[in-house]
Amino acid sequence: MPRWREDKVLDMFYHVEKYFKPAQAERFNYLLWKEVGKTLVAVPVMWNFDSVTYLPEFLPYEERGGTKRTLAYSELWNPEWKGRTGMQDEGFTVFSETANYLEATGQMTFSGAITNLTEKEVDAVFNYLLPYVKQGFIKTFWFSYGDIVTLFSTREVWLASTWQPVCFDTRKAGTPAYYAALQHGPFFWYNSGYVSSLASPEVAEEGIRLLNWHLELFTQMLYTRQGYPTPAWAWEDYKNAMGDEFYGWFYEGKSTYLPIDEVMKVIWPNKPEFATLPERLQNALFLPDVYFKHFWTGEPPRKGTPHPRGNLRDLGSVDDKQKMTRYFLSPDLPDNNDYYVKKFEELKAALPV
Repeated sequence: MPRWREDKVLDMFYHVEKYFKPAQAERFNYLLWKEVGKTLVAVPVMWNFDSVTYLPEFLPYEERGGTKRTLAYSELWNPEWKGRTGMQDEGFTVFSETANYLEATGQMTFSGAITNLTEKEVDAVFNYLLPYVKQGFIKTFWFSYGDIVTLFSTREVWLASTWQPVCFDTRKAGTPAYYAALQHGPFFWYNSGYVSSLASPEVAEEGIRLLNWHLELFTQMLYTRQGYPTPAWAWEDYKNAMGDEFYGWFYEGKSTYLPIDEVMKVIWPNKPEFATLPERLQNALFLPDVYFKHFWTGEPPRKGTPHPRGNLRDLGSVDDKQKMTRYFLSPDLPDNNDYYVKKFEELKAALPV
């Protein structure tokens, strides 16, 4: 894997023990490495940190990169937003996110990784959530991507655990939205490719060629256009393709070269009123695929320096995100996943009709 080098890829892939507790780090390494730092089991092709999308028109918060961490996961059951919140339709995610919050705040302790709870621990998290679900605090356990974007853009839901593209697509509908640098951390995930040990030598060779293609410039530019970082983010050809402004905003926690009111004119030329909104709402309407369109149109990148009133990427720099996270989900799965599913179905059944 010529583009997989320790000095070019995300530090967490090589030194996860710096960021996770031992039980969490052990599961991480088991899924990624045959021998840590030497032989991969899987080849990551994209990664990100999943968090909570919220609407600042209703919640009194704002994001400024990785410098502000005001929103707690428990806002999902804050009485002020009762019936306006959502969680994902997956027991592994819901129980893991909640367990992370409960452990980080000292309300519960767990015997191992918070993503691999015992049945007794699953029961404890279930019993914590059940009263909130029964009382109608949670409006939906969303499954369809289009549904959750619609619920946000029509302002029926004000905050929910989501993937980051949900936040961007809510903005595209003209509804201000932020992706929270949670007080107790978003979770890390990565998607990866594998070559089966049962493959013939010829098929295995083709599989490795395909995995290498996923790390090449063209494919990583495609993923970046969708908002997903590349594992091998320090290669010069990738930096050059992005340009200094986009790369600095996307990975290094730097602001855009234009102030946010000028950014609004670039992104929303047919919505001049957006440039007169409070900056807190303007920043929640930032669309990277429009502002940084040179990355896929071939136009020269914008020249300049970071502006003090420029937009900052939600969750901040790579370093910010690695420091604020406490756990990962994909490609993990709990050892007793069937029990997670059973208890989650019981939880969903408690939603008021």
